[in-house]
Amino acid sequence: MAHGTAYVCQGPHANESPFSRLFRREDPLYHSHAVSLLAGAQGPMSPPVAMAAAKPAMPAGFTFFGQFVDHDLTEFRTVRDMRALPMNPELGARQRVAPEPDVTATNGRTGQFDLDSVYGLLGHVEPALFNARGLFRLSVARRSVGNTTAARDIRRSTAFRDGRMIADPRNDENKLIVQLHILFMRLHNLVHRAKPGVHPAGSPAFAASCETVKEAYRRIVLTDYLPRLVAQSEIAPVVAALNDGHAFYTDMDRSVRAANACPAGAAPMPVEFAQAAFRLGHSQLRDGYQLNAAHGRPLFQAGGGDLRGREPIADETDVDWALFFGAAAQAAEPLDATLPAATFRLPPPAVDAPPVSLAERNIRRGADFGVCCGQTAAVALKARYPHIADPMTPTELGIGAEILGVDPSLATQTPLWFYILREAEVRHPGGTQLGEVGGLIVAETILGALHVGGVDVTPALGAAPDDTIPAAPSPATVSSMTGLLRLLGEI
Repeated sequence: MAHGTAYVCQGPHANESPFSRLFRREDPLYHSHAVSLLAGAQGPMSPPVAMAAAKPAMPAGFTFFGQFVDHDLTEFRTVRDMRALPMNPELGARQRVAPEPDVTATNGRTGQFDLDSVYGLLGHVEPALFNARGLFRLSVARRSVGNTTAARDIRRSTAFRDGRMIADPRNDENKLIVQLHILFMRLHNLVHRAKPGVHPAGSPAFAASCETVKEAYRRIVLTDYLPRLVAQSEIAPVVAALNDGHAFYTDMDRSVRAANACPAGAAPMPVEFAQAAFRLGHSQLRDGYQLNAAHGRPLFQAGGGDLRGREPIADETDVDWALFFGAAAQAAEPLDATLPAATFRLPPPAVDAPPVSLAERNIRRGADFGVCCGQTAAVALKARYPHIADPMTPTELGIGAEILGVDPSLATQTPLWFYILREAEVRHPGGTQLGEVGGLIVAETILGALHVGGVDVTPALGAAPDDTIPAAPSPATVSSMTGLLRLLGEI
C-alpha cells in the first residue's frame, strides 16, 4: 500500500530517527525477470484459486492491528540536502541507512511505541487534533453497530493537512485501519474525560492521559499481539539477550548512537524488520471482509466499492468489531508464501508506477535497502541463538525450476521477506506463527525498541493470548484487543 503523504516534516535533520540494520548489508543483483516470475500474478506466490483459510489462523483484526503498529513504528522518508522529506524512496535506487555514510533514507517515526501516529509525528503532540478540553476532535456521525453513542469517523473536509483530521494520513488508507485508529482516539477521550476540570493539550494532566493510553497499547502489543505471531521459544531467548546486552538490536542501537545518528527519545529501526519481516501482514490479507451483519467489501475492486480509504465511513462500512476480534471473528489468512489475488494488481493510488504486484515491490524494496538474504540472517541468528535450525534447503524453499533457470541465486540467496513467509509455511505449519528466523527478527525489533525506551518487556514471557472477553477492564488493566473493545462498549 502506498506510503508517502505531502505534509511538513517535523524534524529538520536526516537522522532524527534512523533506520539501521541487524545484520550485514548485502546488495543482491537478482535477475529482474526471475523476480517477476516469483512474485508476479502468475507465480507461485499467487494461489491458483480463491484462497480459503483451511489452516488455523488468528482473528482477522490482527492483520490491521499489525498495520497500525507498522505505521506507529515506521515511515520511510527520502533524505535530500540533509532534510528528511515525507516521500517513499524511489523504487530501484540503492539506499543507505545509519550509520552508513551519506544516508539516503530515514524514519519519520520515533520507533518507541509512543503512538506518534495518533498524537503527532515524531513525538510532537499536534494541538489542532484536540478541542479546548484536550479531547480528540471526531466526527459528529454516530456508529450504526456496536456502541451507537460513539463517533464512527475522523473529521473530514477540514483545513487540517489534506482535509483529514488525523496525525498519520496512512491510517486512512483503508476503511479498517482508520476505524482501528479511532479506537485509540476514543480510548484517550475516555481516559481524559474522567479527569475533573479542564486540561487542554499540553497540560500535565493531558500528558498523563496520553501515557495511560500508550501503556495500554504497549500491553496489547506485548501480551496479545506479539505472542500470537512469535513462539515463546523465540521470545524467551530474546528477552534474555536484551537483558544481558547481547541482542542484535542492542548491537545496532549502540552502533547508531556511537555514530551520533540516533538522539534520545528515538529508537533505531532495522530494515530487516521494516522491509522484510514485518511485511508478513500482506500474507494474512483476505480477498474481502465481512464488515458488519449486512455488508462486506472486497480488498480492492476496479471502479471502487472496496476497502480503500480516504472517504467517510458509512453504515455499509461501519465495522462490527466482533467480526474481527474474539472467538467469533472471521479468520485472517494463514502465514505462508501466498498473497491474495487482489495484491498482484494494485490499483491507483496504491501504486503510481510498475510493478503493480505487492509481492514484487516488497522483494525489490528489500534489495534496494541492502537487506541480507534469508540464509545470511539464519546463519547470523544461529550463531547467537543456537537452538534454531539450519537454513532452509532449496527443496523447502520451493522455488520452481523455471525461475531458478533464470536466476539460480534465488535458491541460495533468497530474499528475506519470501524466506520468512516460506519458513512460516514449511517449518511452522500451524498457520498462525512465524518460524525461527522471522520470529527472532520480529521479537528482537519489537522487544528491543521497547527495551531501549525503558519499558519492561518481561510481560511477554509466557503470555498466552486467547479470545475471551474480560468482564470489566479498566484503562489501567487493558492488555488485549478484546479488553479494549469491551472497555469502549463495542463487544
